Amino acid sequence: YHFKPAKHDWVRLGQTAVELKSNKSQKIPYDIHVPAKAAPGGQYFTIFATTSFANNQGISSRVQAATVLYVTVNGKLRKSSIVRRASIPWISFGKDTPFTLDVKNNGNTHFFVYTSGTLSGIGPKKTSDDITRMLLPNTTRTIGDTIPAPLLPGLYKATYGYRTDTNQTIQRSSYLLYIPLWSIAALLGLSWLGWRVWLWRRTHKT
Repeated sequence: YHFKPAKHDWVRLGQTAVELKSNKSQKIPYDIHVPAKAAPGGQYFTIFATTSFANNQGISSRVQAATVLYVTVNGKLRKSSIVRRASIPWISFGKDTPFTLDVKNNGNTHFFVYTSGTLSGIGPKKTSDDITRMLLPNTTRTIGDTIPAPLLPGLYKATYGYRTDTNQTIQRSSYLLYIPLWSIAALLGLSWLGWRVWLWRRTHKT
C-alpha cells in the first residue's frame, strides 16, 4: 500500500516535535476531524515519527516509526469482494498443500476475511485453521493458507476460500493428487521385493 499526503486536515497532532531521552517514552495526543462532506467509507492515515542523526563517521541517517490509523465514516457502507485469481497445485508430495487467492475489495470500506481450506476423499477430512486478513477498498491483495496433508495417498477434492466478517463465503474447488514420499519409497520397495521373488521362483522352477 502506498500512502500519499492527505488532501484534508483529518488528523491533527497535539505536538509536532518532541525530545526523547534514552529509554524514555512520551504520549502524543491527536484529534480526528472529519470534513462535513466526507463520503461514507474507509479512510486510512499513517502517523510518522521521524528523527535524523549522524554516526561517528559523520554519515547521516534517518529513522522512522509509523502507525496506521483506520477511520470509518458512517453511512452507506459496501463490503464486497471478488476473486481475481485462485491457485492450488494439482499434485502434492509434502506435509501441507498451499493455496493462494488474489482478492479485490470493490467496496468502500475495509473488512476482515478468514481463509480456510479442506480436503475430502479417502480417510478423515483435513481442515486448515482460519487465518485473518484485512482488505482495504479498491485494492487487490494476495491471501493464502495451507491445508494439512491427509494420512493416505490418493485423489482428493480441495475446497478453499474465505469468509468475510459479514458471513459471506466465497470458495473455489479443484482435485488434488496426494503422493507422499513414503508411498513412493514403499512402492519402490514392493517392486524390488516382487522382482526378487520372481527371480527366485524362476530359478527354482528351472
